[in-house]
Amino acid sequence: MKLKSVCFLLFLSVFASCILAQERAVFPIYPGATISSISPIFDQTIYAVISTNDKTEKVGEWYLYSLKQAGWKIEEEDVGEYDDSWFISVSHKSYNLKAELNTNITGNTLTVMIMLQGEGVHKEIFGGQTPTIGRIVDEKLVDDEGIPLDATVALPEELESYFALSDDLFRLLDEFCLEPSLEKAQQIVEKIDVYMSASEVAGYMLSDRTLSQDNSFAASAYIYGSQMDFQIGFICFFLETAINEPDRLDELAGQVCKMKNSLQNEQMPRMKELAQAAEELSKELENYGYWNDFAEVA
Repeated sequence: MKLKSVCFLLFLSVFASCILAQERAVFPIYPGATISSISPIFDQTIYAVISTNDKTEKVGEWYLYSLKQAGWKIEEEDVGEYDDSWFISVSHKSYNLKAELNTNITGNTLTVMIMLQGEGVHKEIFGGQTPTIGRIVDEKLVDDEGIPLDATVALPEELESYFALSDDLFRLLDEFCLEPSLEKAQQIVEKIDVYMSASEVAGYMLSDRTLSQDNSFAASAYIYGSQMDFQIGFICFFLETAINEPDRLDELAGQVCKMKNSLQNEQMPRMKELAQAAEELSKELENYGYWNDFAEVA
């Protein structure tokens, strides 16, 4: 068996976990389900979204059995209590992991949202599975049907406002990195407060799209935005520390600007791409729903 190179860089315990995960996933994935989103590992947390057309209770019962077989302890569950949803909370002592599963139904599709947390989290936990939606083809993000992004599709007001404020924030950070000062640091702290409010509103919109439409791009954008907010929160912390301890301004400015470069040049462009994809897919789903309704009436 050929091991992924990343395993050679990990400590022995995680190395062993990687090998085991490639032979048998630590966390079972329902047979035939579509893995529409797997987030990067962040703060010992990884998120996944899967979907299937099977019955809600059948999937729930399968997870209760399969999780126990995989060594998970059922902490709390309500499978079978409700027709349209269930919740499962589990823990895995050997891997020092906790997991929560929640469900949502859109039409005939059951979506299972999975959150795993703990020191044992690694990408191979799903058996090396990769997302089937959100692929890069010819440097363009496409959905599982191969629909290329339409740059002319307008973003919702919530996202337009969020991205406009992010541009303002990065402009202030650019000025700060050229010439750090306490005055500029204070301006950025105030701007971050406004940015976070806009991010919260955008997050509500993306989570609604995720749940109401099973929109995998919206789910990925929501997770990606949350990760960036966490880092921007650190930038705010560094700047507030510099304001309170002026003699550390140069030291902390270096950390702020390093984080700014990654956010501005790599992460925010990806966030914009995911948001655009979410809106494009949203319109496709709306059209699909319309024709389904039309067929039923006919």
